[in-house]
Amino acid sequence: MVTENFEDGLWPLDRVNNIVPEVVDALREEPTAADKVRIGLIDFSGEAKLRLPLSDARDLTGADMPKLTSRLTGTLFSNAFLKIRETIEADAAQLQANGFDVHRPAVFFLTDGVPTETDADWEEAFAILTSRDFELHPNFIPYGFAEASRATLDQLADFKTGHDSGRPSGFISKDKSAAAAVTGMINTLVSSVIATGLDLASNGIEGEFVLAVPEEEDQDDDFS
Repeated sequence: MVTENFEDGLWPLDRVNNIVPEVVDALREEPTAADKVRIGLIDFSGEAKLRLPLSDARDLTGADMPKLTSRLTGTLFSNAFLKIRETIEADAAQLQANGFDVHRPAVFFLTDGVPTETDADWEEAFAILTSRDFELHPNFIPYGFAEASRATLDQLADFKTGHDSGRPSGFISKDKSAAAAVTGMINTLVSSVIATGLDLASNGIEGEFVLAVPEEEDQDDDFS
């Protein structure tokens, strides 16, 4: 649990609860991108829960915005990974039934700590999620702060970088408060969602996920 004080008076969970509203606002300002993007939210501790089913941002109201609360029941990455795969499969089937083209999704994975389970457990679940035999294996972008482990985040990073620099690594905050770290993650998520939506609108079925790191984020955070 993060116990530091924040000068702006916002705890990390308050910032996390801003994620969906900020993505929604950004998409509403970019209707071309909004037409191509759907968003959802899963939270986890010991159990992983679907808090926002895959949605068109333009259809969401204030009442739809999830409010996350602290659950002190461990940090089981494996449950999160398996819930993500289950949700992707169900969402893809529904979208295809409704006549939509479905692209590989992007998962922004935010954690403030390390898994409270054996490495073998979460590694097996992550392999199931990211197996190349799973056509819709996600672009997986891990973002950590507080007690998160650089070594663990680097194992989880699984996304196309757009250049031949070897295996990507995850974001991890340094020299800033946890609340500010979450804000940085939101900036990256929002920029990437908009960039990806615009790329899909321009290139159709050939469009791809775009990881868009704001300049200030790249300077402030350790990312390679």
